[in-house]
Amino acid sequence: MIFNKLTFNRVILLVYIFAFVYLATAIITFDTNKLLISILLGTVTYCYLLIALWQRNRLIPIKGSCKVIMHKDFVEWTHENSKKQEMEWEDIRKITIKSINSKDPSFASETWLRLHSYPWRKVMSIPSRATNFEELYNRVATLENFDKNQLAQVMRSEKGITKTVWQKKD
Repeated sequence: MIFNKLTFNRVILLVYIFAFVYLATAIITFDTNKLLISILLGTVTYCYLLIALWQRNRLIPIKGSCKVIMHKDFVEWTHENSKKQEMEWEDIRKITIKSINSKDPSFASETWLRLHSYPWRKVMSIPSRATNFEELYNRVATLENFDKNQLAQVMRSEKGITKTVWQKKD
């Protein structure tokens, strides 16, 4: 269920749904004040949701070292600036490989392994230069129907592309 764990983004989604229902009642009752409030509230929350989803999928090259730590039940990614992400193995529903080519000369092109969980949860992006990346890649490459040829294709690409290498069958 999408609302089993109430986060800020889910509250915003609930507000958006409320604004849509409020809009419907405003149209039915011909109340202009309700109509204006619902349009304003709906527009603000819709813009927030678009920005939040855009930032969630956006990758920016990062400076500094990072490492992958694999545990029995979850994988953990840490950066030297104390940024940390975790994802349980059983939550992974899709794995993609993404390359980004930076126009900034101070950043090199980078390839990322992205672990996707349930919709509206999270995406864990791990750069290929991370310590223990090979170990993580070898572990996920053992999954049934994992396409091992995509990594080489993405790394050879001169432009930023994303390839799905594995998806869980439900």
